Amino acid sequence: MEKLIELITELNFKKVAAKKFITFRVMDKNFEEEILSDLNLPNSMLSNVKLDKIEFKNLDLVLSSFDNCSFKNCYLGNLSCINCQFKNCQFIESNFRDADFSKVMFTSCKFLKNSFVETYFESCKFIDTAIEKSDTYDLIQTAIVDSTFGKSDKSITFNGDFSLIDILLPSNKIDELFD
Repeated sequence: MEKLIELITELNFKKVAAKKFITFRVMDKNFEEEILSDLNLPNSMLSNVKLDKIEFKNLDLVLSSFDNCSFKNCYLGNLSCINCQFKNCQFIESNFRDADFSKVMFTSCKFLKNSFVETYFESCKFIDTAIEKSDTYDLIQTAIVDSTFGKSDKSITFNGDFSLIDILLPSNKIDELFD
């Protein structure tokens, strides 16, 4: 099976040889059980990619897009996403410890049983995106700042700081607002 780190290494060699910027693009691939650390992958484009048991440590993504990707049992620690787009993506039983999302658009995505410890969302848009909280309540010190949650023509905008655990409490009935 092809390894994601091998594709990234190959791209870095091409960048150095060509002495210019080359966009990292991956389509229709499956990757599993890898550790990727201390990488900077601006303008990356992943489409129809399945990632299972991939550990990302200190990964910087700027202006990247992910279309129809699946992140299952992944560790996304110290992930930094700035001006990125996730469309039709699934995040399943993944750990977002100390991840930072700034100006990120999530469209038709699903977050299922993930851990969001010390995760920070600033100026993000969650359009027609489902967030199912974990049974373990791993939402400690997670904040949402100046972000919008919406479904079709209805949306809620949070100005200022909010805790994700407060928003997802059943007593808030946030899901009823979009019926």
